[in-house]
Amino acid sequence: MEEKKIFCKNPIITSMYTADPAPMVLGDTLYLYTTHDEDVLVNDFYTMVDWYCFTTKDMVNWTDMNTLILEAGDFNGSAKKNGDWASQCIRRNDKYYYYVTVESTRGGRAVNVAVSDKKEGPFKDALNGKHLAGPNWDYIDPTVFIDDDGQAWLYWGNPKLYYCPLKENMIEC
Repeated sequence: MEEKKIFCKNPIITSMYTADPAPMVLGDTLYLYTTHDEDVLVNDFYTMVDWYCFTTKDMVNWTDMNTLILEAGDFNGSAKKNGDWASQCIRRNDKYYYYVTVESTRGGRAVNVAVSDKKEGPFKDALNGKHLAGPNWDYIDPTVFIDDDGQAWLYWGNPKLYYCPLKENMIEC
């Protein structure tokens, strides 16, 4: 039997190919941060070129913030172009922290962090070309959890789970 490739239309975002959605709720608005993939009909592997933000108040109507919020090239030489992967945004101390998976220029994947005064970005490298975690090939899919006592925790990894307590500045473990 011949293998057949099937491509489905993205049910939420139709203006571009997106992957790795990461939600953040503020008030009555959901912010959806995604990677932006090249056209999968042309390229049969993931080629994530940057990250974008979309919003909704009703989970039906979506607004493209029309803002390129971050590119791997924004990390001062620590991340390869087109090696962007999953991310997570969190608000703390009146700033927005964006934790992203990048393909490191030193090999492997790494977790980098960027910061912005606005939830839709643009975000700037918070560690001036340094990785927050990594590189290591299984350092992907970062997320942050803030405990009841206010301690922020960074979690990442696949197939192993890694974690560290974040310092108050949200850019150091």
